[in-house]
Amino acid sequence: MLPRMTTALTAEPAVLIQPTAALDRSLTWAGVAVLLLGLSMAVGDFFIVNVALPSIARTLDASSAALELIVAGYGTAYAVFLVPGGRLGDTRGRRGVFLIGIAGFTLASALCGLAPNAAMLVGARIAQGVAAALLVPQVLAAIQAGLSGRDRQRALALYGGTLGAAAVTGQLLGGLIVQADLARLAWRPVFLVNVPIGLLTMALTLGLVPDTRGAIRARLDIRGSVLLAVALLSLLVPATMGRELGWPVWALALPPVVPLALMALVRHGRRMEAAGDEPLLPPTLLGLPGLRIGLGVAVALFLALGGFFLTTALSLQDGLRFGPLEAGLTMLPYASALLLVSLTGRWLARSIGSRIVVLGAVSFTAGMGLLALEAGLFYRFETYWTLAPAMVLLGAGQGLILAPLFGIVLAGVPADRAGAASGLLSTTIQASLAVGAAGLGLVFFSLLGSVAGPVAFGRATAAAAGTGALLGLAVAWLARRLPDPGIA
Repeated sequence: MLPRMTTALTAEPAVLIQPTAALDRSLTWAGVAVLLLGLSMAVGDFFIVNVALPSIARTLDASSAALELIVAGYGTAYAVFLVPGGRLGDTRGRRGVFLIGIAGFTLASALCGLAPNAAMLVGARIAQGVAAALLVPQVLAAIQAGLSGRDRQRALALYGGTLGAAAVTGQLLGGLIVQADLARLAWRPVFLVNVPIGLLTMALTLGLVPDTRGAIRARLDIRGSVLLAVALLSLLVPATMGRELGWPVWALALPPVVPLALMALVRHGRRMEAAGDEPLLPPTLLGLPGLRIGLGVAVALFLALGGFFLTTALSLQDGLRFGPLEAGLTMLPYASALLLVSLTGRWLARSIGSRIVVLGAVSFTAGMGLLALEAGLFYRFETYWTLAPAMVLLGAGQGLILAPLFGIVLAGVPADRAGAASGLLSTTIQASLAVGAAGLGLVFFSLLGSVAGPVAFGRATAAAAGTGALLGLAVAWLARRLPDPGIA
């Protein structure tokens, strides 16, 4: 999904690109810039919010469950509506759906910034996720439809660079905004800054972005979207709220619903495929070894990342007492390594094939293991410089994994199913981010306890990072079974 960053929005939604009808008007470079401006809002917001979590907790008296939902709610909504959002653009016109997505994201950002309590903020974040699922798929689809040849390749390179730049600047901008405490609004300008940017993007879109549609009009899979939402919510809600509420009966009863909803989703998908339709998650694609193993790699990696983003933000600011800007700077080696390797990893992939994913998994596991070791041994003495090596290993590892992953996975997929396969992978990534935030957040907050001192923070941070290292080992084990692109 992103060429190659990923983050809630860190994986390339190439999945959503369908064959395109004749163009009404060619896409200009000014139009590309407008599309990428909208994309940068959605991607940058993910990283900015992580830096703002401790400030949100203090000013809104937000519980640990609320903090997890602020992150996971966005990812869940994005995962559920990602493929429908792409199909809406294909059928209703990509410019119109992009405008709706930008308008919705702008309004939801304003509601986030004005939220009087944590519950309202969680609801507004879910609305942001829905809006992002409408706007993000249209960017690649519009580039695919409006450009060709070398221009298209240049635009795709800019797409990847925008994702990387948004991740890097998001860390710093979030830290600067929160630490500046503009007009004594604490974290609120983190969201409110999207309002003028969103309004500008909408105005420019009307004049600079042509409207295109897909030649193939796949119908929306509403039932599949509902079943996926049921499965995710049945897992996320107990994981985020069960501990604080003392594990009531409903919190114990919901997890068994997850496999039932997933089985119903598979059966529904088979019926749709038999009828010649394209379901939200096509079951027949899971029979392709490259795709099936690639999904496993994505699940393990993004489960770890979802927990990493949440727990690291809290550990740096609440545990180590870093300021928001210092916390943002501490994440800079991670984001910079990820950007650099994302832009160069494809060259290495051409030389060593799918082994680059194994190399990335080793680097990622080493980074998580080093974080766990430092937190367990000398947590209270950690600084930017002691954390930097682990951050570089994590960023480089993620970049090495993501740079070739879509190409390797899609190499064995028939051309007419590439959109569906990419959508399946992208949805899996976003769902895994949400589940990782909730699951590793549960581990973190359970060990943290009610009276959190340096010892408790060190123990909780080490446990979360150690779990991430185990997931990194799972990535390495699965990556060894990935087919090489040329033989997939």
